[in-house]
Amino acid sequence: MAYSTLEQKLAKILECAICLEAYDEPKVLRCQHTYCKNCLEKLVNKSGLGHKVTCPECREETKLPRCGVSGLQSNFSINDLLQLSASTGVQSNKSPPCEKHQEELVDLYCKICDEPVCQACLEIDHRDHLYTSIKDVFARKKKIVAKLMNEAKPKFSALRGELLSIEDEEDKVRNNAVTVSREIDTFIDTAIAKHTASLERVRQGLKKELREKTSIQLSKLQDQKESLVMSLSSLEFATDTRHCANKVEFLLLKKEIASKITKLRSLTEGYRPCEKVVFRLDRKFLDEEKLQGVGKIRAKGECSFGVRGAKSGTLCEGKALQCCEFIITLHGDLPTDRQNLMSHFKVNILAPNAEIPFTPPLEDNGDGSLSFRYRPECSGDYKISLYNKKFYGEEAYNSPVIWKVLPALPGSAKSHIR
Repeated sequence: MAYSTLEQKLAKILECAICLEAYDEPKVLRCQHTYCKNCLEKLVNKSGLGHKVTCPECREETKLPRCGVSGLQSNFSINDLLQLSASTGVQSNKSPPCEKHQEELVDLYCKICDEPVCQACLEIDHRDHLYTSIKDVFARKKKIVAKLMNEAKPKFSALRGELLSIEDEEDKVRNNAVTVSREIDTFIDTAIAKHTASLERVRQGLKKELREKTSIQLSKLQDQKESLVMSLSSLEFATDTRHCANKVEFLLLKKEIASKITKLRSLTEGYRPCEKVVFRLDRKFLDEEKLQGVGKIRAKGECSFGVRGAKSGTLCEGKALQCCEFIITLHGDLPTDRQNLMSHFKVNILAPNAEIPFTPPLEDNGDGSLSFRYRPECSGDYKISLYNKKFYGEEAYNSPVIWKVLPALPGSAKSHIR
């Protein structure tokens, strides 16, 4: 049967914490905790002069009157709520009707099939099976579930912590994506501006070259043009002189005419037609493949750092004077020159009250991880920083980390070897 939130809360208030059923003759202890009369009678400590009951919740002791548990004050508020609950039909232990046999209530429990059943189910589907009443099995099963829930509570807390960590990581990923998107815009805009300026210089250079070549060709054509104009003028002069009627004037100009005709003849014999030149642009297109390689998005995951033997990325507490081995693991896309990348890692360990950090030698394990050993000389908080200029630019994404070191075990020999 499904209950509303209010009904569920009321049922919880009316439930004894010992038997996990509705209160039966609720009695109040000195600590104000309430339990069923029968449940308290099972907890009576009869040793010593007087009988006492230890509260199972707060462990406070309540001295019983001579008449025992019956003499304890009844919880009238709980009794009133029980009466109200009964009058309104809100009962946490009321059996619902069977889904297969609507006329029957589910008030039995099959031990073999481990499920609630009605009388008809028992006679038809669960014949010859061991069974008990719902009331008898309820408290025991509820205690088992409560125990499992208590055992699972630390896991719930860990899962909630992981959930919060994932949500925090989601925010980091989104913020990182916005930052990288801006970097892409800045990078491409800068490249466009740079190449625009370069292309503009190429444009001006090509136009200058065109102007120079055009000027040379026009100059050649102009020289040929002037030579032809002069020759044509000489020919016209000779033609005009030939029709001269004055004999003396004609004879005086005869030598000049002969000279110009001779020059015209030699010019005509040695004349070459004007050079016809057509300028064309020799295009060299930009290499698109090279442009495709100007940038690449690489996923650089966190650099997990932990103690060997523990869960990946878990930094367990250490003890002074005990050597500990650490593992550094890279996550995300690793470049092809992984070995070169790993060689750029550096670790600094700053001990408590120390001014100069210690840099341990790192060993490449060949599987995308590095390891090193370190022996702390004293207890306290050790600051461990990870660097890789090639992969991160400087300090690793989740660096520095604090490593807590507990005091040395009694009898540990002090050593300066790390």
